[in-house]
Amino acid sequence: MEEKKLGGGILTCTIINIVIYGFAIIGLIISLFTKDFVNQALTNAGETEALAQLSTSNLVISLITSILLLISLILILFKKKTGVYSYFSFVVLNFIYGVVVNGLASLSVLSLIGLILPVLLGLFIYKRRSVFGFSNPDEDQSIDA
Repeated sequence: MEEKKLGGGILTCTIINIVIYGFAIIGLIISLFTKDFVNQALTNAGETEALAQLSTSNLVISLITSILLLISLILILFKKKTGVYSYFSFVVLNFIYGVVVNGLASLSVLSLIGLILPVLLGLFIYKRRSVFGFSNPDEDQSIDA
């Protein structure tokens, strides 16, 4: 039996997401260790709104979410069904957490732009769903073959 390939769309979206979450993890770790310096700089600049959002709990929750999303993306590269389920679950939970913490009024264009890559990845995974064991390989319709 011939082994199915992931396809260019899945690989591209996954690698872009891995790079984004890798930088996010590095930035969150740096922010966590230099929190006092960042708090002082924000206080001097008069940014009280940004200072209120920079709590240790918010940083830790964002760090854990980013690590779990990164692990899910790696599982997608290994063609695991659990990676697909966990990635989209964590994307939805991360979006809901952002709305709860920042409020519905702060739902901006920027937060909606952050959903472009997950939607594209979902489309590409749907088109290659037999690679992950979601359907019959004969029904597969690849748009990026």
